[in-house]
Amino acid sequence: MKFWRTFNRSILAAVTALFLFVPGSADAQSFTQALMNTYSCSSSNYGTSGTYFNSHDATGGYGARSAYNSVCSANNTGNTSSSVVTAIHSLRIATAQTVGMIGSRISAAKVALNTPVGITAASLADDLSSGELGLAAGNSSNGLGFWVQGKFATAENDQTVVAADIDVTTAMVGIDKRLSGDRVLIGVALSHETTTTDTAFNKGALDGTGYVISPYLSLQLSDSVNFDATGGYSTIQYDHYRLDPVTSEKFTSSGDGERLFGSAFLSVSNSSDKLMLSAEAGASYSQEDRDAFTETGTTGQTVLVSAKDTTIGQGMIGAKAALKLGRLTPFVSARGEFDFSKSNEVTVATGQQAAAGGDFGIRFTAGADVALTQGLSLYVEGSTVQLRDDYSEYSGALRIRAEF
Repeated sequence: MKFWRTFNRSILAAVTALFLFVPGSADAQSFTQALMNTYSCSSSNYGTSGTYFNSHDATGGYGARSAYNSVCSANNTGNTSSSVVTAIHSLRIATAQTVGMIGSRISAAKVALNTPVGITAASLADDLSSGELGLAAGNSSNGLGFWVQGKFATAENDQTVVAADIDVTTAMVGIDKRLSGDRVLIGVALSHETTTTDTAFNKGALDGTGYVISPYLSLQLSDSVNFDATGGYSTIQYDHYRLDPVTSEKFTSSGDGERLFGSAFLSVSNSSDKLMLSAEAGASYSQEDRDAFTETGTTGQTVLVSAKDTTIGQGMIGAKAALKLGRLTPFVSARGEFDFSKSNEVTVATGQQAAAGGDFGIRFTAGADVALTQGLSLYVEGSTVQLRDDYSEYSGALRIRAEF
């Protein structure tokens, strides 16, 4: 009897084992999916946080599911939303774009005060039989200015875990007024910002569209010292997509964000009849809050992405030289930019090379102010950011300003 009881138990155990691994059973599916590496990282059963992720290994036993495909492991950028990985880079370049455009306007206003432009004036008699032609010099405007400016910047991050190409286009209009004998300039700018990002790290993309309002102020503290400040608020709509790194399933999503930023600079200048030299030091700080959103796959799978708050603070110091050649004032400048504060830097998975900090870079700029006629001026510039680890940036800007 004891022999039969033992024999029957052995048969029962064998039958149970066969049942567990028959085609279609949960354990058999888990084993097959894991072995073939065809499961989606976002699968509710076989994905990163799925039912079987941390309970089965390739032999049907128990172990870490990430052993099958490391790209599905926690924080792997290949399986992460574009919005999460690019947040710090897009915030830096977008803030620099807006602050730089307003800063160039303030700088041009200082140049204009030192560049009198002659205009041709004509008067005719009623019967057109006689008249006068003369040249009037100086600036007789009331100090009220209206300007329109456009700027395009493209940046490239070469490090594999965060590899991305970011393009930012900004169209800006502004109005400002000189006060207190031209020692004070106050104004406000409105802009439309478009961001297009190709994210190689997750085979996806991110597009952002936003509106920005930016008041600004320039104070001439003495004949050679100026204080300039600007701040702003913007709302942004983001659309994203990425491909699952295992199955290539497409996940799409959209979300909203809000950005606050501010900057302040103190500059010292020295000017002669032809040469204008200046040095500046300052800082900027910006914060962007992105709401939580849901990624939806083509098969109906969903992934919740948590809200994300990103901040960056930069210290800057630089110098500029401009040459006054009548109506034309060409210039060159160089400014060091150091990230002294950053939050929510990219977290990568175990086994991925950590994203480089790239905390320091130098922005080189060359351009010119052109006084076209009395009260009408043109500004052009080109710039590049170099010496940041695995990062480069190039931009160009064009502005037309009329003063009344």
